[in-house]
Amino acid sequence: MDRVVWSNAHVIEASQKFVQISVDMSRRDKNRLGGITLGKSNIQMVRALPTIMLLDPWGETLLVVEGTASVRELTAVLNGIPADYSSIRAQREALLSRRNNSRALADVGLFYQRGSSIEIANRYYKEALSGSGAKEDDRLREELTFGIAMNDGRLSDWKAARKRLEEFRAGFPNSTLMDQVLYTLLVADVKQNKGKDARQHLAELQSSFPGSKLVAEASRMVEEYRGK
Repeated sequence: MDRVVWSNAHVIEASQKFVQISVDMSRRDKNRLGGITLGKSNIQMVRALPTIMLLDPWGETLLVVEGTASVRELTAVLNGIPADYSSIRAQREALLSRRNNSRALADVGLFYQRGSSIEIANRYYKEALSGSGAKEDDRLREELTFGIAMNDGRLSDWKAARKRLEEFRAGFPNSTLMDQVLYTLLVADVKQNKGKDARQHLAELQSSFPGSKLVAEASRMVEEYRGK
């Protein structure tokens, strides 16, 4: 990693926004690696060598890469982490004193989503959804459920996306987002070769939302699927 990856110009450029720490654990018993302490109390467990840990400015673990990574893989991981956290400083510091803050968690998730860190965004969304704030706020719960489903689709986890979208339909039948939900269900159907379900969702989209701009795209997608 030192010779081939960390010395690569693309990796060097992508890593400049981080405070970089290298810990030599090569002399430890690989069967008893244990953990290292970063900051005053943040213990990070090490289970393999090498291990790359990416933390936010408050010491929270964002991603862990175990084992060797290629230049392309590591560059993509590093580029996926934002460089400027000033826009969510208040929310992140609020979470230090009260983690069960659904709105702050949702805002942090949106911050990562806007930066294309979709997996991290969904982790915050799911935590926010389980908090008391979301349980008491129907609108926030609707936003979070929809956001998680859309992100599952962006990650091509269509099975998870379908499940979350069906939960959304049951929980928020009058949502103004329903045409997007039906369209995304149709996309999930096509990706999973569920032609019958795709046609059913298209018919529902056409009848319930004839004026939606998504109808034409959904129709085109089903026609292309039929032609394969």
